Amino acid sequence: ILETPGSAYESFKLDPIRIIRAARFYAELDCKSLSKEIIDAMKSNIDLIQYAPKEKIKKEIMKIMSCSVPAECFVFLDLVGAVKYIFPKINQDKDFMTNSRHPLFWHLIDTLKKVSDLTTDPEIRLAAILHDTGKFNFDKDHSKISAESARVMLKDLGFEKSTISRVYSLIKHHMSINPEMSKDFSLARKFMNMINDDWKGHLVLRAANDSADGGSKRNPAY
Repeated sequence: ILETPGSAYESFKLDPIRIIRAARFYAELDCKSLSKEIIDAMKSNIDLIQYAPKEKIKKEIMKIMSCSVPAECFVFLDLVGAVKYIFPKINQDKDFMTNSRHPLFWHLIDTLKKVSDLTTDPEIRLAAILHDTGKFNFDKDHSKISAESARVMLKDLGFEKSTISRVYSLIKHHMSINPEMSKDFSLARKFMNMINDDWKGHLVLRAANDSADGGSKRNPAY
């Protein structure tokens, strides 16, 4: 059972970061339900997250990305309306339909879930939840747009430059792996130089992305 110290409304009003923290506790402890009072209190105070210290939001995000069920945490955060104050681009484009006929939000959640099955690396997981926030731009390079979108959001939350740089690279190049690399060493070496030899991160993100798409055939604009 998830409870708050004293009144739920006053507890979340006093410290809205508790809403993000509650999402992690709820998912990690596999709580079966929450009282209507707590849900209503979260929703009533949800807009206060935008005024919370960015450093605290960043720390809670990284705790989520380091926990055992980060995807479930984001599902909860979406339920109470917190995502738009953490990663606004996810919320803005959440209902956009991907080529595999899934709403973008659920594609991001599924990718994060599958990445989490493959690695505990919080930066790769962070890239997973942000990797397609530019997908609605079918007429442009969605990977590059998504990478830039992630860079802006992470910078706004005060993430370290090294984290921003790695997440940017993971997202920008997540569709760049070419099967011909197995036959042409020069292509493979060029790719490795481009990604600073972070081959594991890129392979994990690409595998999770493809799996989340259900292995669907993609058109060149996807």
